[in-house]
Amino acid sequence: MCTLRHVEFWDLKDTKTGKVLAWIAARPAHCDRGRYYANVEAEHWKSESDPWPRYYFRLDYAKEEVVAYCAAKKIDTSAAEWVDVTEEP
Repeated sequence: MCTLRHVEFWDLKDTKTGKVLAWIAARPAHCDRGRYYANVEAEHWKSESDPWPRYYFRLDYAKEEVVAYCAAKKIDTSAAEWVDVTEEP
């Protein structure tokens, strides 16, 4: 079983409101579903056929896909940026 490590952590934060729209957390390297775990926190329409959280193997791809998903769901990311909120162990 893979557990989340909250050591490496990134927030997609709206710079105007300070609201976290989405986040990505690192997972242990041995996890076979993906090295990163992402979730969208912003209010949006969800369905069973469009499940979150999602897993990714590459951080750059995860960030791109989360922003693209937000755009498709009409979540405004024009003032958002990825912020490294990694905590020291």
